[in-house]
Amino acid sequence: MAELAALGSREAWALVIEALADDEPEVADRAQLELAGVDDPRVLRDLLGRAGLAAREDWVRWRVAEALGRLRVSVDARDLVDALPARDPEGLRLGLWSVERLAGAGRLLEPARAVERVDRLGRASRDAGVRAGSLHALVALGAPQVRERVEQDLGDRRATVRAAAVAAAWRLDDRAWAHARTRSAVDDPDSAVRGQVLAGWARWGTRAAAAALVERLSAEDRPRLRSAIVEALRALSGLRHRADPRPWRHWLERLPEDWCASPASGPPGGVAARGADRAAPGGEHTVSFAGLPLRSDRVVFLVDLSGSLWREREDGTTKKQVADGHLRRTLDALAEDAAFNLVPYTGQPLPWEDGLVPARRSHRRRALDWFERRRETGRGNFWDAALCALEDPDVDTLVTLTDGAPTGGPHWDLELMFPLLLERTRFRAVAFDSILVDAPPRLQRHWEALAAASGGRSIAVEWD
Repeated sequence: MAELAALGSREAWALVIEALADDEPEVADRAQLELAGVDDPRVLRDLLGRAGLAAREDWVRWRVAEALGRLRVSVDARDLVDALPARDPEGLRLGLWSVERLAGAGRLLEPARAVERVDRLGRASRDAGVRAGSLHALVALGAPQVRERVEQDLGDRRATVRAAAVAAAWRLDDRAWAHARTRSAVDDPDSAVRGQVLAGWARWGTRAAAAALVERLSAEDRPRLRSAIVEALRALSGLRHRADPRPWRHWLERLPEDWCASPASGPPGGVAARGADRAAPGGEHTVSFAGLPLRSDRVVFLVDLSGSLWREREDGTTKKQVADGHLRRTLDALAEDAAFNLVPYTGQPLPWEDGLVPARRSHRRRALDWFERRRETGRGNFWDAALCALEDPDVDTLVTLTDGAPTGGPHWDLELMFPLLLERTRFRAVAFDSILVDAPPRLQRHWEALAAASGGRSIAVEWD
């Protein structure tokens, strides 16, 4: 595929575009990644037309819609926006993400000409992801109606749209305005919306932001968000206090009114680790899975049942049996007010239940018995397993046990798959935790990056 892209001819690019529909995910993903190198105006027109955004095949449209955002050449803003597949919510959301990325990189020609169309696409769509994506594209385009849209979307009935509005407010230059407009959203019933407010305060870094974080630490009841608050306060202060708000209040009392710290490096949540930093900053959890402490009470466990988990170890047991034991200890330790689900996967996800289930003793027993009876094997389709787990809107953490190498499903390449998952969940505040069993360092780095970007953590273990 790289050789075809290097040729640079229209005929060679036609073969790359044709490969987007290949049944083998390795081939299709490689073709999608290579599209970033398109620099021929004729090929770009093909991508905006029937060969790409107007293609009959869903996956071709979706792959092109994403790939356009990675182009290294400038694109006419109006031509791109007019070509977006308005009747295809998935393709439209990905296309708006590409508009956002290109605008942010300064690669849209005459971006102001696209503003009204982007706004109309968002307002006309019933899809929450499209509405959210259009708002963030408007932010990147520097649209004058952004504040008006933020005000409207903060009152939307859909949590995804409200969360996107909070995030958009904090992307603007006026952080005092963002604080004033979004502060009440910290009491939103949806944890993803509250998480976006916390992320904004963490980046603001003023005494007012620190005071708001300390105040929320006393009221927040979700473990992952409490950990996020503590991590944000640690980043702002340089201190190592835990989840007890009293020492944080004492620190706050000594700060001058005009105090301002260096901005936090990103949204609060977590850090990637290879086995170090295993204690949650809140100091509240007592549950871990295969050595990884859990910070969530709304968690789905994904277990890769592809071939490597069935290999025998020196003592004659399989890695699957080791996983059985770890899962048993984890579920036995869950609090009854937590909720969980299991999604082992091979070529397809194999969910235990349709969504989260309360961690009552009877449910934990039933889940363990079910998991220990699993004997499926085959290629590991992590993409579809993750999407299956994310169908429940209350999930805030995916914990994946894997050897690190997806081998099946529509996406294979981690360089492509992980940014797509982050885009899909960016207004849900879902953390991607992972336990990598006997995985090579090259794969560990990809999973660690996914964990760090989502507020999760990744550890590597050896079970040979």
